[in-house]
Amino acid sequence: INNESKRIIILDSMESQLSSSRHDKIIMNMKYYLKREFENKYNTKSDIPNYMGDHPCSKIPQQSNGEDCGVFLLHFAEHIVSNNGEIPNSSNGLSAANREKIFSQLLRSGITLQYRRNLQSKTIEKS
Repeated sequence: INNESKRIIILDSMESQLSSSRHDKIIMNMKYYLKREFENKYNTKSDIPNYMGDHPCSKIPQQSNGEDCGVFLLHFAEHIVSNNGEIPNSSNGLSAANREKIFSQLLRSGITLQYRRNLQSKTIEKS
């Protein structure tokens, strides 16, 4: 959500999986949810219904499988935060080096260790 430009932006790394009308429905649902949340929290009207929807799928890096969505999410978030809100595009896509960097950061953070522990506990519960 970009409050300066009054846009709700969907960064979909699997563009081919969703039609434009599906993106429009997601944006409509986001507007509805955000409007209700704002009005309930601040007890005043919101201009969120006037926000424009944007899904620049053809401009952002695309994944080639159904397994890398988390890596793409982390890449998009890191790029937006590191580049003053700039949306990633195909020219600054998710290279193998970027994927390896994200994987290394996850390993160093201990997330993988916790994930393994969760898997082990689920396996023990099933037996």
